[in-house]
Amino acid sequence: MKKFLKIYLFFVAKKMKICILIVFLISIWLKVYYDNLRKMKYVIKT
Repeated sequence: MKKFLKIYLFFVAKKMKICILIVFLISIWLKVYYDNLRKMKYVIKT
């Protein structure tokens, strides 16, 4: 039982790491995307 719990916790931790990484990458991508959008709007205005 204890061994199973350890494996389960390890698996969850691994999944959490992947989820955090995905969220981190999406946030960076959105920031870049919005910066580019702002630049495009600025270019269109001028």
